[in-house]
Amino acid sequence: MTYNGFVFFDIDGTLVDSQGQVPTDNKTAIAQLRANGFLPIICTGRGRGEMGTVLEDAGIHSAILLNGMEILHEKQFLFEGRIAQNSILKLLQLAKENEHDLGFYSQGEMRVTALSLTVQRNFRYFHQDLPQVGPTIYQNQPCQMLLIFSEEPEKDTQYQTEIPELHFFRNSPYSIDITPHGCNKGSGIQHLLTLLADEAPTYAFGDGLNDLTMFETVDYPIAMGNSQTAVKEAATFITRSNDDKGIPHALAHFGLI
Repeated sequence: MTYNGFVFFDIDGTLVDSQGQVPTDNKTAIAQLRANGFLPIICTGRGRGEMGTVLEDAGIHSAILLNGMEILHEKQFLFEGRIAQNSILKLLQLAKENEHDLGFYSQGEMRVTALSLTVQRNFRYFHQDLPQVGPTIYQNQPCQMLLIFSEEPEKDTQYQTEIPELHFFRNSPYSIDITPHGCNKGSGIQHLLTLLADEAPTYAFGDGLNDLTMFETVDYPIAMGNSQTAVKEAATFITRSNDDKGIPHALAHFGLI
């Protein structure tokens, strides 16, 4: 199947409002987008187990998850990456020295080494339920992405310096996303387009610094009105905020709906 274009959506601060819900206006706009021959795709650092009802609520069946480590197209997984075991072991040792807990994303499951105060703060920040404790899940299952739970940004560079084969990106005041080096939202988009062998126009909506690789990859990067300054500077178009019909406003501006 060919498409008239691909439209990628970040979740937090973009597709959902400040209460973590998909607004009715976004649902209507995405339904019209699909009817007009465009493929809507979520592009997020979240894993399957953290999606909740976002896909269903938004009427979206395709997603780039875990910053490019999983690719879903119309409810079918096309790709699942994994982090090398020796890299996980090095990270476990360094996190232990820094007294930081870890999170493991594995085949749709999320486990943490402990439910520390920082872990709890992180999941409240993203309006998500607390995961189960499972510090040894990496021993029996492949891991697609990891998290460090830390409120000490001054220690972030230590991880990148000592484990250069992994990429560390602080995604909140409480956590750092970890993927293999070179894996991010932008590489996930490139991978999906290669798998589909489609060169239709591409659009992306985002608000945070981890959306910049998305913006570098697509034809039309669109910043939400509530975006960080660097994101707005990288955008082709700045729309309204996620609480003020930002997505339908931009889709109409570009003539997609």
